[in-house]
Amino acid sequence: MGYPIFLKKYIKNKSMHIIGKSISKLKSEYFKMKDKKLSEKLVVIESDDWGNNRMPNFETKKKLESHWGKLPNRVFENYDSLLTHNDFSALFEVLNKHKGGNGKPPIITANTIMTNPNFDNIRDSNFEEYHYELFTETLNNSLQHSGAIDAWHQGIKKGLFYPQLHGREHINVPRWLGLLRGGNKHLLKAFDHKVFGLGTYLIPSIQNSILAAFDYDNEEDLKFGKESIIEASSMFEKLFGYKSDTFIAPNYVWGDELLETLAQCGVKGIQGIQSQVKPKYQLANINKCKSKMHYLGEINSFGQRYLIRNAFFEPFEGIDKKRVVKNCLQQVDSAFKRKVPVTISTHRVNFSGSMSLKNRNENLEGLDELLNQITIKWPEVEFVTSAQLLKKIL
Repeated sequence: MGYPIFLKKYIKNKSMHIIGKSISKLKSEYFKMKDKKLSEKLVVIESDDWGNNRMPNFETKKKLESHWGKLPNRVFENYDSLLTHNDFSALFEVLNKHKGGNGKPPIITANTIMTNPNFDNIRDSNFEEYHYELFTETLNNSLQHSGAIDAWHQGIKKGLFYPQLHGREHINVPRWLGLLRGGNKHLLKAFDHKVFGLGTYLIPSIQNSILAAFDYDNEEDLKFGKESIIEASSMFEKLFGYKSDTFIAPNYVWGDELLETLAQCGVKGIQGIQSQVKPKYQLANINKCKSKMHYLGEINSFGQRYLIRNAFFEPFEGIDKKRVVKNCLQQVDSAFKRKVPVTISTHRVNFSGSMSLKNRNENLEGLDELLNQITIKWPEVEFVTSAQLLKKIL
């Protein structure tokens, strides 16, 4: 007797899922084989979202909970806030405890969002026009963050902190404004409290992320994205005194149409994970797969190299803290065995303490242990920035 129809469908779907995962794994391993090899043991620490004011403060979070109830146990809504001067001091203290084989400490490649929304001006335009303020203005307008921008510059001077460009804003502006004009009650309530960074799981009516800045839906959105890159690049150079050699798109979503604009702005390296997520507009017009694989050192038609993250220190994901360190060390070991430089991904939220000192302190303990184990096992290791790694693989 044959299987029932529903069971046949289940077996078929399960088999296709397993086959799909196997193919993806094989493809990933193939691209790993193409990674640029180096004799030196190099470690980059790339960290995203610096400058982005996702959850302004604890009081705001409590006000939002009066609307939603207790927010889900998701780290970005609960903990992701701008760092205070004390947060920076705690982070720099951990970094300074460790030294590579060349005597230099670990350094954070701080991928920076240059602006935050100016909510008052946006409201005055009836949500028709986007207005922003530099993240330095956001910091200076907050008593809680007094002196924080000085900590940025101190970190740069001491070789512990090296900003690179993450974009002008960490928000899909056309999509967000359209939803606000359309009267989305959840986004309007968040807007009232000067919050934009909400995940789609909080707002079921939103199908596509409002945080993926370059997930453009049409030609106008693409033009807006290109113009934002040009402005952000200019802001970056004016603030920090140098051009950003590398760039990473928010949420890892971007299309190849942006490469020429980035090249014109001086960007020579594209940071990311192994898989580049394509924007909705590109998918609709080209009708190809949703992602595109890259390998470390791969060069595109504009002479830019791809920098690939191959280790992850992301304790915010809810995994046991010790396991996060253990997993990351295994990833470091795997890369070094392949003679490939290590690029560790770790988001800004991991070091933010204004919403929860417990979150910050536990994560810093994990970072301390990770760096300690790396320098013990590989005493010759050198800690470099993304821009320095880029020069090594040219």
